[in-house]
Order: sequence, then C-alpha cells, then structure tokens
Amino acid sequence: NEGQMMVEYWQKLFHDERLIAVRNSKNPEYTTLADSFGIKNIYCDCQEDLPQKMNEFLFSDPEEPVLFHVRINRTPCLPLVAPGAALDSMILSDADQEE
Repeated sequence: NEGQMMVEYWQKLFHDERLIAVRNSKNPEYTTLADSFGIKNIYCDCQEDLPQKMNEFLFSDPEEPVLFHVRINRTPCLPLVAPGAALDSMILSDADQEE
C-alpha cells in the first residue's frame, strides 16, 4: 500500500503527527524480485480471491519458499503497545485513541 503503516501510526500517536519517511512513492515489484531468484510467488489484490490464493500459498509447494504479496488497504497497524506502557494497556482499535 505504498506505506510504512506501523511507523506512520506510531508517528501519528506518539510524535505529534510529525510524519517522516512513511510513504513510498511506489512499492517494489516483489513478484519480479522473487522471479529473479527463482522463487515461486503469488499476488493477490482482491478480497474475493484471498481464500484460494492463501490455500495455494500454504499448501501447493510445502517444501519450497513462496513469496505471497497481498495488496491491502491502508489501515492502522494494531494492536500495539505505547512506549513504556504495560501489555495490559494495549491499544486495540482506533477508537482507543479518540479524545
């Protein structure tokens, strides 16, 4: 999704939304990279295809490396624990951060 969402979310929550180096202008072509090393790869950008592609990823070549590139929507990377916070105060949803 052309971004470093976990880093972006941390910067948003804990660094006064000072965002730096969190958006890529374009993702690498991971499937092309895998091809160059002779590694089987699977690409999925459609939720309806995900169960079939996941099954292929997990079971079609169990003895070989397989790269699975799944394009996702930009969403917060949750759950997370704030710096210095205890595990029992884990942030589980965006609503946990609303004022």
